[in-house]
Amino acid sequence: MVKSFQIKHLVFSITFLLGISGAYHDLNIPVEQNSFQSIKNVDGEYKSENPDCFISIKISGLDYTLQNGDYQVKDTLEINSNDKSVLLRFKNVHKDHVKKDLTAELIDDYIVIQNYGNSLNNYILFNECEEKYIELKRK
Repeated sequence: MVKSFQIKHLVFSITFLLGISGAYHDLNIPVEQNSFQSIKNVDGEYKSENPDCFISIKISGLDYTLQNGDYQVKDTLEINSNDKSVLLRFKNVHKDHVKKDLTAELIDDYIVIQNYGNSLNNYILFNECEEKYIELKRK
């Protein structure tokens, strides 16, 4: 990856370590909800490049479809930003029969999802994926 992606990824990692945001819980930071037009267009299809951890997300406007193996969910998306990042909140992703919001960061043409937590915030999103951060590239 390019150097700027690595730096942004590091910032994203630090925010999770500090508990500022989480992939499977509500955001606890003040963010300004921008209109869809004021943030760069996020429409498109994003796919992981790892065949052992295939995830696909299609975004159209403020609607999304997430697919992982036989699992598929369609719902709405919130786009939030602050001065350093663009956060995507996928509403009502089912995990273990519980509806939760999945929060990810948009970095250039990538959606980055934190797949699992730590001892203080223990969770796992996609059991078949070993990566801590799942990167979905825009196609």
